[in-house]
Amino acid sequence: MLCGYKVLEEMFYKEFYDNAPDMFISVDHLTQKIIKVNQACLDTLGYNHDELLSLNSVAEIYHPDCNEVRKEMMENYKKVGNLKDIELILLHKSGTKIHVSLSIKAVKDSSNNILYSLGIYRDISKLVKKRERIKYLNDQLNMKNDEQTMLFHILSHDIQSSIRIIQHSTHWLLEE
Repeated sequence: MLCGYKVLEEMFYKEFYDNAPDMFISVDHLTQKIIKVNQACLDTLGYNHDELLSLNSVAEIYHPDCNEVRKEMMENYKKVGNLKDIELILLHKSGTKIHVSLSIKAVKDSSNNILYSLGIYRDISKLVKKRERIKYLNDQLNMKNDEQTMLFHILSHDIQSSIRIIQHSTHWLLEE
C-alpha cells in the first residue's frame, strides 16, 4: 500500500510542478545552463522547451536592466545558498520586460557542494505597474501640496498686509 501511495504522491508533485502558475526552473551550478523548467516558465518567457534548455546560460533570460542586481544576487546566493523574493527583470523571447520576484535554493550533495539550484519566479509585472501608478499619483499629490502651501503663504501675506494697512489707518485716524 505504501508503494501505491508513493506513486500517487509523485504523480501529484509532477502535476503540481507542470501546472503551477509560478515559473519553476532548475539550473546546473557549474555550467549555469537551464536543466529543467515547467510550463509556466515556457509560456511566460515565450520559448519552447528545447529552445530554453539550449540557451548557453540562464543569464540569457535576464533583461540587461537588472545586470547589477543579478550580479549582487548571485554573490549573496553563493554565500548563503538560498534567497527569497529578489526582484529582477526577465527578458521575454520577443524582447519585452517581465518583472519577477525570485526565490532560489541550492540543492547540495552529501559533501555540501552545490549541484544545482531550484528557482521560483513569480510574475509581478502588474504589481510593478501599480507601484509606478502610485508613485506617479504621489508625485502629483506632492506637487499639489506644494502649490497649496505656496498659495496659502501668498494669501496669508496678502491678508496680513491688508490688516496692517487697516491697523495703521485706524491708528492715524485715532491720532488725528
